[in-house]
Amino acid sequence: MVFISVDPSSSKGQAYAVWDGKLVECGKIFTTKDWADVLFRVCPEKVYLEDQYMAKNFKTAKGLTLEVGKLIGVCELQSIPWEILNVATWQKAVGMLDVGKGLKPYQKAKIRKVWVIAKARNQDISIKDDDIACAVMMCVSLTK
Repeated sequence: MVFISVDPSSSKGQAYAVWDGKLVECGKIFTTKDWADVLFRVCPEKVYLEDQYMAKNFKTAKGLTLEVGKLIGVCELQSIPWEILNVATWQKAVGMLDVGKGLKPYQKAKIRKVWVIAKARNQDISIKDDDIACAVMMCVSLTK
C-alpha cells in the first residue's frame, strides 16, 4: 500500500514521507500546488496528517488549521482518502513517547529531536530535519 504521511507546519513547510513497503521519498512542500503535484505523481491510496496538539499559541494553532485545511482540500479534490493521525498514537508505536521522560520540557524537546532524527536515519541516512524525521516515523508507526 502506497501512503503519504504529513507533519504540518504553519511556517516551515509541510514535511512529508511516501511509503510503499519502505521509504520511497521524503521532503518538504511549501505551496498547495506542490502538494497537488506530489499527490498526482505518487497516487497514494491514503494520506495521514498529524493531528495538532494545542500546546501552541492561538496564532500558531490558527496557522496550522489553515495549512491542514489546504492539504485536506487537495486530497478531496483528487478523491484521495485521508485520516488525522493522533500524535501520541504514532509516537507510542515507535517508542518516542517515553524519550526524555522526567526531564524539563525544553530538555525533553531537544532530546526528542535528536532521537527522532536518529531513528528516521534507519530509513534514509541523509535525513537532518526533525519535521521530515517525524513524517518518516509516522510511516514506520503505521506499519507496526
